[in-house]
Amino acid sequence: EAGVTDTPLSTWHDLHDDILKAAAKALSIDDDNVAAWMHLGLCALHDGLHSKAQGYFLQALSEQPKLVSGWCNLGMALQLGGQIDEAREAYRRGLALNPHSAELLNNVGNLH
Repeated sequence: EAGVTDTPLSTWHDLHDDILKAAAKALSIDDDNVAAWMHLGLCALHDGLHSKAQGYFLQALSEQPKLVSGWCNLGMALQLGGQIDEAREAYRRGLALNPHSAELLNNVGNLH
């Protein structure tokens, strides 16, 4: 599971266009490709497009609802978009799947 903090921002910046192209190609072959939706969400999140990122993460979660990193990234997009209650709920759903997730616990702590 890939999360927002798993890849240095400089790497994301350098690979941004390649990631977008690869995700678009993957989705043209299989529109249920969870990894492609997650990559689009991470790129949108990196670009500050919080609402767009939320949509991508929700698409990934519709295909794989037990994806802890999906809930974590959705929560981050919601939090950065100012939707604190919704972010808290996304983190809660992720913690229900993995109560020991350091990334989720850290993000919940940042809500306060």
